[in-house]
Amino acid sequence: EDGFDVPPPLESEPKSATETLTEQVAREMEAASEKERDPLRQLGALAVSLVLFVSLGLFRWSMAGVLLLVGVLLVHELGHLIGMKLLKYKDVRMFFVPFFGAAVSGTETEPSAQRNAIVSLLGPVPGILIGVVTGIAYLRTEQPLLADATRTFLFINTFNLLPFHPLDGGRFFDAVLFSRHPKLEIGFKILAALALAGLAVILQSVFIGIFAFFVFTSLWATYRSASIAHEMRNQADSVSDAASQQIPRERLHQIVGMLQRKLSGEQLKPKFLATYVEGIWQRIRSRPCKVVPAMGLSLCYAFFILFGIGSAIVFEVVVGEETELVYRTLPSGEVVQLQVTSFHGRRTSETQVNNAGLFDGKQVTWNILTGNKTKEGHWKNGFWHGKWKFWDSQGQLVEILEYDMGQVSRYSKVIDGVVTQLPLEELPRMRRIGQRSPEGVSLKQEQ
Repeated sequence: EDGFDVPPPLESEPKSATETLTEQVAREMEAASEKERDPLRQLGALAVSLVLFVSLGLFRWSMAGVLLLVGVLLVHELGHLIGMKLLKYKDVRMFFVPFFGAAVSGTETEPSAQRNAIVSLLGPVPGILIGVVTGIAYLRTEQPLLADATRTFLFINTFNLLPFHPLDGGRFFDAVLFSRHPKLEIGFKILAALALAGLAVILQSVFIGIFAFFVFTSLWATYRSASIAHEMRNQADSVSDAASQQIPRERLHQIVGMLQRKLSGEQLKPKFLATYVEGIWQRIRSRPCKVVPAMGLSLCYAFFILFGIGSAIVFEVVVGEETELVYRTLPSGEVVQLQVTSFHGRRTSETQVNNAGLFDGKQVTWNILTGNKTKEGHWKNGFWHGKWKFWDSQGQLVEILEYDMGQVSRYSKVIDGVVTQLPLEELPRMRRIGQRSPEGVSLKQEQ
């Protein structure tokens, strides 16, 4: 009517498949985030998983054993949880995995490999320290529960420091060293999975074997995520907005598009992709560990894994050794008193004792691993006296020492199968030092 042609209304351009999928993934991520923020849901998941863990554990252990294991796992995971809280992780929650243990999950507000490494250490380190304390308490009180607690604390936490993924040690090395490049990361995880599989065969452990299987099956997915994150980190325009905790829509669209190209059509479900996208964005945001902190954390790791292994060995040696006095009738009809020492039920030495409680007569010791004789000789009123023969771990005679009331008088060594006498000067100085006082059962007890 006014002389102008009115153009028809514009039709909105149809959305591409990637745009549609991006919107669906965004909705799934928002829904998952709301669920994780729900405290009642978190407590419910912890309670249900704990009940299942205890119930299924009763098929293998006593109630006391299950409760001890739950307590040790709680302390371990509380270390991770407290670390996450101190480092301002969000949506932190704990849950139990029946037959496997427990876990704590959370989302970093400021992702960095250094923080990941610290959190991975804060689970096992307190448990190892507590294990040492309970071990000392056991030596003072000899309460069996403290011995069980010591073994459980030291084993679970030291084992978790082994450099196998998904153990804490594997996560530590992944954060400090191998997360810098996808090929380094996947190579480390392949070696870890192979090591776990070998350990499962050696120990004949089904559960360690299942762990190894899960690691193997996750390798390809891990490589895809690491590759996409590495590629996007190397793009100059991705650096500027990587500090954002919320994934920018442009980056979300970009990640979904890259996943579409790498995944098959059957796997392109929004809920499935949402977990992928979240992990990739955390990788993009995560800052690599600098050289000096990496060296310091590595030294800390080395100290505590050696400390845990050493503490476990020392505890078993101290607790496992038992000594008792027995009477035995010799073929000659003589009745003698013997001090018998054993380690976890396996005999390691026998020594004759006289009525005064002094070592007097024959002594024989055996290798705890092979059972071969390692030493044989005689005592006289608490002193080494006469010939003492020494064998190696394979049971081969290696040397003979002769003593005169605790002092070395002659030294012979087996050379090319022949016993050859050598000057005393060729015997190591520490072994030339003789006894200054007699030894025996009564004297040890008084000390």
